[in-house]
Amino acid sequence: MPFMPVISRCYAIAATMILALTSAACTSGSGDPVPPLPGSGILDTGQSYPDGPFGTTVGKTINNYVFPGYARPAAGLGEANRQEISLGDFFNPTGDGTFPADSVFGAGEPLPRALVVNVSAVWCGPCKQEALSVLPGEYDHFKPLGGEIMMVLADSADPGVAADFENLDNWISAFEGKYPAVIDPEYQMGSLFDTSSFPANFIIDTKDMTIAEVVKGVPQDSFWTKLESLLTAAAGPN
Repeated sequence: MPFMPVISRCYAIAATMILALTSAACTSGSGDPVPPLPGSGILDTGQSYPDGPFGTTVGKTINNYVFPGYARPAAGLGEANRQEISLGDFFNPTGDGTFPADSVFGAGEPLPRALVVNVSAVWCGPCKQEALSVLPGEYDHFKPLGGEIMMVLADSADPGVAADFENLDNWISAFEGKYPAVIDPEYQMGSLFDTSSFPANFIIDTKDMTIAEVVKGVPQDSFWTKLESLLTAAAGPN
């Protein structure tokens, strides 16, 4: 099923200002963010995770949310390939940890030293441009350095209506997504930004799961410079 046309005013903006998308954000036009469900989706498995303080701003610990989706989309799409993915899966307090034997990310694979969480919507033109021409190149650059990207598809083609697996599968197929990709049917990420505006991008320091950077819209160079600095510091002296 092809993507539905963009239904908000951001479509015209994206069409006429495509060269300026590095600083663009897409708004639904509703003006009313979708309220998150308090406490929903926070994983409680007894696994180790930082104690906080939890919050939504830079320097605060992000909650250990859990999402349904794909750890490695290249391995295949469809129900048989879907898993639950938690932010705690990426927790790497020593900086040189590896995924455990039962991990959906592959036993013994290196844990990331930093995680970019990208939150997108099907109706958002800049999100599509970001998925097409920004994230793939940044992923290829930062993955060997210890970085990881997880894409959270929040809205469907209708603002305020949660994306489903059909939306996610179409998105991954359209943009040949290689990094973890999930949906957020309970709008857990809605507590971290205004959900009438997409995309949103977060850098998470996986040594303590704190929010290192938050950007509304397609990130500019300073965002990726921040990520590189964090990865360099985490790697330590050569």
